[in-house]
Amino acid sequence: MIVFLTLLYIGLLLLLKTLGVIKFNLFWKLSIVLWMLLLLIVLFIPMQWGAPSGPVAVFRPVIEIVPAVSGQVVDVPVEPLKEVQAGDVLFQIDPEPFEEEVRRLEAALADAELQPQILEDAVTIAEASLAKATAQQKLA
Repeated sequence: MIVFLTLLYIGLLLLLKTLGVIKFNLFWKLSIVLWMLLLLIVLFIPMQWGAPSGPVAVFRPVIEIVPAVSGQVVDVPVEPLKEVQAGDVLFQIDPEPFEEEVRRLEAALADAELQPQILEDAVTIAEASLAKATAQQKLA
């Protein structure tokens, strides 16, 4: 901080010199050292006494809540820094992706339930093809 304020002071001095307000003589060259001493005595040393110190008190315990699922939060019905009871809804996650997954799995289940019938029909068709090929072989 002291370096930043000193650089600002030097920049102000250079600006005043380029504008022709001041001429660099011994006083203006040493004024940078005086500026640093002034900052130390007036600003930085008193700040050491005024800086807060001592015990820290926690006013409210905060518990972070991380859901077991991922998704877009669409609603947060609780208010900040208000007590909540067990069972209160803290946030709602967009149900659409989960509903789509349920529909996809239900469709896969329906397809799996139809597979035995489809395979039986395929076996029947294959047996009929085999019988036809056998009959054609005997005919030939």
